[in-house]
Amino acid sequence: MRHVLGGPVLRAPILVLLLAGAACDGTVEDLGLPELVLGDVVHALPVTLEDSTLYGSGADLVPHGELLLVSESPRHRVTVLDTALHLRGRIGREGRGPGELRYPSDVEVTPGGLVAVVEGGNGRFSVFSIDGQVAAIYRPMGQRAIAALSDTSFVVTSSTEGHALERLTSNTLSPFGPPDTNDEDRRSDFQYLLPARLEDGTPLVAHLRSSDLSFRLLDHSGHLIRDVPPPTQRSEEDLLRANAHEVERTSRALGDARVLDSSAITVGQTSSDGRWIPVFYHEVADRPYLYDVWRDRWYRLRHSDVAKALPARASVVIGNALYVYEQQAGIFAYELDLPH
Repeated sequence: MRHVLGGPVLRAPILVLLLAGAACDGTVEDLGLPELVLGDVVHALPVTLEDSTLYGSGADLVPHGELLLVSESPRHRVTVLDTALHLRGRIGREGRGPGELRYPSDVEVTPGGLVAVVEGGNGRFSVFSIDGQVAAIYRPMGQRAIAALSDTSFVVTSSTEGHALERLTSNTLSPFGPPDTNDEDRRSDFQYLLPARLEDGTPLVAHLRSSDLSFRLLDHSGHLIRDVPPPTQRSEEDLLRANAHEVERTSRALGDARVLDSSAITVGQTSSDGRWIPVFYHEVADRPYLYDVWRDRWYRLRHSDVAKALPARASVVIGNALYVYEQQAGIFAYELDLPH
């Protein structure tokens, strides 16, 4: 998850959440949403000059069973931690050959437990076993984001006219999902694909779009399950008009963050059960949200200390904790009392 250009892959960072306190501007019509409160820190892995476990600029936090994957773009690697934040291994090293990485950003886990890593610097994505052995390399043209349908089949964002998404199998592309002729989506570099899952276990793909600041849920056959609008009744035009200066300032400050539409949205990874997606709408309410895929419901997030601001570059719900990568500070897991 970083703002790195290279080859046919252009990918802004996949797992970023900004927790900016609980203040609301008072004009956003989300006041009826239920609220979840972050509690104490239950695990912490701070970045220090003496500790080289983390570089201090993680881009993606991805659950993998009892493990946590952290993409570290400046060090060209993916670090493997357990959920108590102890180091368990690493995937990749700097280079252009098989098994090597340059500026890894988005990380996805396939149904069989393989690790797919988007590489901005090499214009491709590589697939590894959890112990770091390379399994495959893909170079789809126009691809900017991926989601795994199987160990060898992926959904990718597309630059092909008429289709926002395509299915990639053995480096062959075919249309995926409903036809989409929206040029803004097709040409945008800021789109994201995330795994999701219904309560009955049906696997889904969440496609976050730049055209209307919303996302849609598709099943693995490409059929539309649900459109999910932002948690507000304000239009995109209203948001952009009211926040033009703030958008520009935030965009500069977060130049290498995973940001959709000039800091309109930043997005975290999906929880391992496919239920929870962290989303921060900068232009909606300057606050973070959790989206509940199972109940089709938004929740507002705040810290129990209302004065505490938590700028985080990546986020994911694991168990009853929200893990966030705070820039230049480290990874911290906060208590989170989730509804059943």
